[in-house]
Formats: sequence, structure tokens, C-alpha cells
Amino acid sequence: VGTNPGDVEVGDFNSDGKQDLAVSNNGSNNVSLLLGDGTGSFATAINLSAGTYPSALAVGDFNGDGSRDIAVTNYGANTVSIILNAPTADPSPGSLVFGSASSPILKGTAGAAQTVKVTNNGSAPLAVSGFAIDGSNPGDFVTTNNGCANRVAPGSSCSVRVRFTPKAQDSSSAALSVLSNAPSSTSKVTLTGFARAAGKIVSAKLSKKSFSVAQVGKVKLRCKFSPKSKAFKYVLLLQKGKKWTVVKRVNKTGSFTTYTDSVKKLFAGKRIKDGSYRLKLTADANSKTLRFKITSP
Repeated sequence: VGTNPGDVEVGDFNSDGKQDLAVSNNGSNNVSLLLGDGTGSFATAINLSAGTYPSALAVGDFNGDGSRDIAVTNYGANTVSIILNAPTADPSPGSLVFGSASSPILKGTAGAAQTVKVTNNGSAPLAVSGFAIDGSNPGDFVTTNNGCANRVAPGSSCSVRVRFTPKAQDSSSAALSVLSNAPSSTSKVTLTGFARAAGKIVSAKLSKKSFSVAQVGKVKLRCKFSPKSKAFKYVLLLQKGKKWTVVKRVNKTGSFTTYTDSVKKLFAGKRIKDGSYRLKLTADANSKTLRFKITSP
């Protein structure tokens, strides 16, 4: 229990048919609630705030809801605290951020899920009926993996996962609320997400389509993207008979409105052979394929 325990009252505070204990703690200004298991053992105390130097306890249904509440006299404050037998639905953390201004999530995709924990710091079982998302952009956030379907005992918690599924670029905001039997719960989790539009290749060209091995370093690949692309990849393939074999795969990350490189660098680390090639370029929103031929010196 708390510091300098004083008065003790017995009652079934969580309506499970088993006797529990309420203890006033004069030195820590709270009341400890110990839920019994019916065998003479009790769970770890749930500490409920009271006034200064709480002393005598009384038990009764003070708000007519059928549950046993606690009244405690506060010797040091000349007051009486009424502790209603009710659950709480306390979510944590208080905010979730998906992506960032420098690393936004691609519009039309789903960001990695994050967890919200809901803790019952009250004295009665918590029943969560669901979750509500409101605010400026509620449609950009969804809940998944709801682990709060069963009643949550006092002192226990459950969790739900939240995903950011942006419908537009730039930033989105909303707030997550817990729908439950907890009275007057106003705690919300602030949701913020950063999104970007899908980068698209608007043009991709080679300065030559046929050239010798000796000229490979002088032939340029030029690409333009709109909107800006955070990443793109290319696959270089060589024709062998009727089949195409992969020569090299490369993923490029950064912030691209244009990209220029020599064909020689596309082969980096690979032997350059004469033959027919395909270069497939892929951004977020589309792909383009270029063909070129390398001849013997």
C-alpha cells in the first residue's frame, strides 16, 4: 500500500463477486485499492489520489450507478474526497508522427504502423467499444490490430495499432479518441503525418542509341522527374539470343528533379560487352524503357 496506512474498508469494488480492500494512506495522500482473488490474496495496489492526510474511509454507491464508491476524510485539508468506482482510458503516447518533412511517406501507400497503449488507471473494469479519429484529415489515418476488445482490468492495459494512409501530399493531422465506459475521458492522441506525391519520369533519353565500346563514357543518360522523386531504380539487361539477362540493378535515393550520368557508370563494376541492351527506369508512378546498342571498337 502507500505510506502510513490508516483505515481499511472491505467491499467488492470490481463487481467480480470477490472481496477487495481499500486502504487510506496518511503519508502519501492517496487510497490504495487491492483487488482480491477470493483465496485471501490480493493484486498489486492501485493508488487513487485523495486530499491531504486521508484518514477515515466509508463505502457506498454515491452516484447511483450500482458500483461501490469510496469516501475518505482528509484530516489535513478539512475536506472529504469522493472516489467514484470507475475506469479510466488513458492512452499513450500522447502523439504519433508518421514520416517527416525531410522523409515523407509516399501518397497512396501505408506507413509503418505505430502502437497506442490504453491503460486503465481506475478502479473498475474498462470496456472499450472502439476508437474515433477526427480533426483536419481523419481519412488519412486508420486503426488496425485492435487488442482492446475484451474488458481491461484496473491496472492493466490494451493496445491498438495506427497507420498513416495519406490521400494527398504535404502534412496531415488528426486526433485519436478512445470510446469506452470511462466517464468524461478527454485524453486524445495527436496524429501527424507527412506525405509526398509520387515522382514520375517525364522524360528519359540517351544522347546516342548506337555506339562503340570506346564511346561508352561519352554517351549520356538524361532523366527528368515531376513531381520531384525521392527514389528511382534502373535495371540494365543484355540480350542473349531470345532472352534478356540482367547485367546490373541499382536503387537511387535522394531528391531528384533531374538525373544525368554516363552509360559507362551504369555498368559500374561490370564488364562492358557489345550487344543489344535495354535500360528499364522506374520511379514511384511509372516506368520507361530505353534501348541501345554497343558495337565492337
